[in-house]
Amino acid sequence: MTRKALIFDLLCNMLLPWLGYEVLQKYWGFSDFRALLWVTVIPVLYGLAVLLKERRFSLVAGLSLFSLLLSLLSAALSKDIRMLQIRESFCTALFGSLFLGSVVIGRPLIFLMMREQAAGEQRERVEALMSNPHGRQFINQMSCAVGGLMVGEFFLKWWMVNHLPIATVLWLGPLVLKILAALVVLLCFLGARRMRARIISTGRIHEAS
Repeated sequence: MTRKALIFDLLCNMLLPWLGYEVLQKYWGFSDFRALLWVTVIPVLYGLAVLLKERRFSLVAGLSLFSLLLSLLSAALSKDIRMLQIRESFCTALFGSLFLGSVVIGRPLIFLMMREQAAGEQRERVEALMSNPHGRQFINQMSCAVGGLMVGEFFLKWWMVNHLPIATVLWLGPLVLKILAALVVLLCFLGARRMRARIISTGRIHEAS
């Protein structure tokens, strides 16, 4: 993600919803639920714009959009303010469950995502990585780590919704998601380095024998 894209993402997912809620609730007399419902439109439209700009449908994008729209619809029908506050966390909880479940059935979601994005020689490398014992272990570990972080974010957000003011959750929730994304990238980077070192070490042992 470029610096410009990151700034625009923070504006649409954190700053504008928080500012809009403050204005609608304090100066226009909107109730908490109505104010939240209106400002939720901003990140939803932003997500749709990003999806259309990429012009490529993917499993991740499709599940994200479906989960977000479903949670928004259920919140509007139930009029439960907590549903609006944790709407994006339904996406992370869904993805986290899929990551963990994919390891159990032997088809790690990280492997499927890597293969989907690869083509030609890169696709063959992804297949070779999965067939290597150390590579498979790395993919399984990363899938479990990513899934655990995502499910953990859902429970953390639920705690925030029940213990913190609405305005605080509006800016803190997206910030937690960004920190989560940074942790996922860091885990994958460190895991890849460790896996590469183990594969090289195993190859040297075989050569020596």
